Amino acid sequence: MTFAAVAFAACGGDDLTVEDYFAEFDQIECELSMRCGLVAGPDACFDSSDYASRYDFLGTIAIAVRDGSTVFDADRGRACLDYRRTAGCRWIEDAAAICNDVLVGTVESGGA
Repeated sequence: MTFAAVAFAACGGDDLTVEDYFAEFDQIECELSMRCGLVAGPDACFDSSDYASRYDFLGTIAIAVRDGSTVFDADRGRACLDYRRTAGCRWIEDAAAICNDVLVGTVESGGA
């Protein structure tokens, strides 16, 4: 399965949808994984059962955003994507502060 890179302007994060965020996130993650020698090429990023399972999960997130049980912060999403795009191979150690709270649940713990 091949995905085209999704190009977005550096500003205008409020135009970013949750679906676009995850599509761009996956593309950037693949590019970063290739740069850091974790995968041989784009086919290795997207041709796996883990990746197919991820899309089932992402569909659930998109539904949660639409029904209001989760809020997607497009500005935080854009900041996270911009950071990941330029990150080095140790990005995960620094990403928490930048990428936290892109998605925030609105249902209290134990609620339905």
